[in-house]
Amino acid sequence: MKKLTLFSIFLLLLSCEDEPILDTILETNVPDPVEIVDLSSLAIQQITFESSKNSSLEEDIFLEFDGKNTFRGLAPKEASIDNLIPTFVLEDPEGVVFMDNEAVESGVTVKDFSKEVVVKTTGSDERSSSVYLIRLAFDTGLPILHIHVEGGQEIFYSDEKDKFYYNANLSLYGGLNFDEIESTEVKIRGRGNSTWYFGSGLGKKPYQIEFLEQQEVLGMPSDRRWVLLAENSDKSLIRNNIAFYMSSLSHLEYTPKGKYIDLYFNGSPMGTYLLAQKAEVTNNRLDIGPTGYLLEMTQGGRLKETDVRYESSIMKDLIGGAAYDLVFTVKHPLIQSGGTEYQELKNHLDAFETALFGPDFKDPEVGYRSFIDVASFVDWYIIQEIAKSVDAKWYSSIFFNYVPGKKIKMGPLWDFDLSFGNCAYPEWNFYDSYEIEGYHIKKNPWWIRLFEDPYFESLVKNRFQYFKSRMPEILAKIDEYGEHLDVSQQKNYELWGTLGQWFWPNPIWFDTYQEEVDHLKQWITERVNWLDSDL
Repeated sequence: MKKLTLFSIFLLLLSCEDEPILDTILETNVPDPVEIVDLSSLAIQQITFESSKNSSLEEDIFLEFDGKNTFRGLAPKEASIDNLIPTFVLEDPEGVVFMDNEAVESGVTVKDFSKEVVVKTTGSDERSSSVYLIRLAFDTGLPILHIHVEGGQEIFYSDEKDKFYYNANLSLYGGLNFDEIESTEVKIRGRGNSTWYFGSGLGKKPYQIEFLEQQEVLGMPSDRRWVLLAENSDKSLIRNNIAFYMSSLSHLEYTPKGKYIDLYFNGSPMGTYLLAQKAEVTNNRLDIGPTGYLLEMTQGGRLKETDVRYESSIMKDLIGGAAYDLVFTVKHPLIQSGGTEYQELKNHLDAFETALFGPDFKDPEVGYRSFIDVASFVDWYIIQEIAKSVDAKWYSSIFFNYVPGKKIKMGPLWDFDLSFGNCAYPEWNFYDSYEIEGYHIKKNPWWIRLFEDPYFESLVKNRFQYFKSRMPEILAKIDEYGEHLDVSQQKNYELWGTLGQWFWPNPIWFDTYQEEVDHLKQWITERVNWLDSDL
């Protein structure tokens, strides 16, 4: 945006002598940020919401200037943020303040500050102006999601998940950046496996929400089903979201999106959650058309009796007893087990594995390359190996998709709360999942075999350098998430008391949130450096 310079004002004065210069000033845009060193020269030197003038405030709120063009502050949850009286201290005591192009009186005029507000000032001579923003965040600064289950019921979990939806009412305060969702009917159920079991004992549980119609949520494209990730085991609260960010830098076809929120359940605070898209097939998520399949490599014990599954005899033979319950399950679409579609799909995947483990597997015409989108396999592997995602070795959340007539693609990525050095399964001899050194995903038979082809290995080595080059922004993104969550995480850990305590299956834990964030950054940095040297 362009600033209204003194020279341009001068030209306006020459060309518009008969028109009030104030009308022109009020139509100007907010200026581009310019670093301001001398704060005393600001047209607005201070903005305050005084408790003596605002009955919903127990203490005064002093807004801080960011050195560019914005005054920022945080209002407590008791504040009537849409009904506040601001007090201004101006450089020019005779100056005039405008909000929404209407003059306001300091300490008198009531305004709505639930969204970003543009403030314009003019000097007493009406020939000088300044434009600023007021961004007053509410409560922790995160959007606030309220869910009230019909009758105030507690939600119980069942393996027959689809049969245990509860009727509920949902409303969402979007904060400064997003639209609100007015009170609307939804259905809700518990979700997850180990995350539900351990979160249930704590009281902070993961959920799935289903709107009656497609709904845009926090700027994310419209859809019906959304998940609430509790992030109990990940005390940084960042691992899932940073994996999504890494996926967004990749060749993978679809990356789930998520936004942090504060959750209130039946009127009670539940702390910090990641409200995310579900990893599923829809037009606004993984869009693979009416004939495409989404599959997961997982454990049979996690599935319902009605879920469509089949075993890969090759995989089970190669892995052995450690994967005694390994199955492939069809997540989408709903097909009949043993039916025509089922058999055609199974035949194709069997043919892929036969080619992969056959004598001519390196041949680009008849080997594995004729069956798979190699770029997606490379990127999926690199991100998972950087993260040392414990489940992606061969246990669960290993998603891949296939459209008949096209090639098998890996993705979407999912389930990273126990990644990036945050998991110890001693009973499974999975100590290697949290150590900096060593490979984890590479022990999956698919990738063991792929790495026996120098062509695939060279692609991984070259592509790894791309992800290494993006590390500065990945680390900066972790800091950004940490700062964004700072107030919310404090209230979250005051509520649940897990910070500084062991929580399943943490191999290491720290006394402060900043230490958790710093450890995550250090672990990723050292992990990438080790992979770089070894690859």
